[in-house]
Amino acid sequence: MENTQKICPSCNEKNNPQFSKCWKCNYSFEVNVNEGNAKTMQQSNVQKTQQATGKVKGTGLDVEGFEQKRKKGWVAALLNLLLPGVGYMYCGNWLLGLVAGPFLLVMAFSMGALGLVFAPCIYIILIIDGFLAANRANNKLNKKINSLMRACPRCAERVLRAAKVCKHCGAEIL
Repeated sequence: MENTQKICPSCNEKNNPQFSKCWKCNYSFEVNVNEGNAKTMQQSNVQKTQQATGKVKGTGLDVEGFEQKRKKGWVAALLNLLLPGVGYMYCGNWLLGLVAGPFLLVMAFSMGALGLVFAPCIYIILIIDGFLAANRANNKLNKKINSLMRACPRCAERVLRAAKVCKHCGAEIL
C-alpha cells in the first residue's frame, strides 16, 4: 500500500490518502472506478462553485455582489422626494447628497418670493435627477463587471476572466 499523501487541487494542502475529503477546504476527492484507484479531478468542487457563483479566487471580487449593488431609480427618486439629497447618497454620491438638501432650503428661504418660485422647480429636478443618478451608478457598476468578464469562445456566454472552464458549456478557455 502506497503511503503518499494526496495533494488537494483546491488548496494545495497535504491529505491522508484514506480521506475522501480535504481536511482544510472540504474538497471531495472522487474515485475513478474504471481505473480502480483514487484520482483527483482536474477542477475542484470549490473552483466549480466559484465559477458558478462568480467569485474570483484570490481577488476578493464577487460578481454577484456587484449585481446586488445595483440601484433602483424609483428608490432614489422617492428618497429625493422625501428628503432632498438622500437619493444621491443611496446612489453613492455622498457629497452631492449632503449639499443638495441644504442648498434647496437656503435657496427657498433666502431669496424671498423668487426662491419660492425656483425652489419647487429645483425640487422636481432633484427628484428626476435622483432617478437618473441610479442609472449613472448602474452604468459604473456595469463597466466594473464587464472588466471582470469575457465571452466564452464556444458558446459566447459571459464568464469570468480568471475562468479556465466555461460554466455554461464546459469548454476549456485559454
